Amino acid sequence: MANELSDFVQAPNQGLHPEVYETENNAMDRSGVLFARLQDLAPWDGKGLLDLGCGTGYWLLKCLTDFRTFIGVDVIFRSPQH
Repeated sequence: MANELSDFVQAPNQGLHPEVYETENNAMDRSGVLFARLQDLAPWDGKGLLDLGCGTGYWLLKCLTDFRTFIGVDVIFRSPQH
C-alpha cells in the first residue's frame, strides 16, 4: 500500500524539537496584542475550543480562564521501519 502522506514533511520545531516550538510561541506575541485582537474579533467567553494540531498545548494553556471547555488533539508521525 502506498504511503498516502508521501509528501508530508514534519516541521522539525514541533515533533523533533518541542523546546524550539515553545521558544517560537513565546516570541510570537510577547505583549499579548495578537491574543487580545483574536478575542475582539471572536469573543469566546463561555464557549468551547477544539485545537487541532495543538502541539504541546501552549495556546490551550493561555485559554484556561476564557473557555468553558477545551480539547487539544495532535498526532505523532513516525517514519516506517525499513
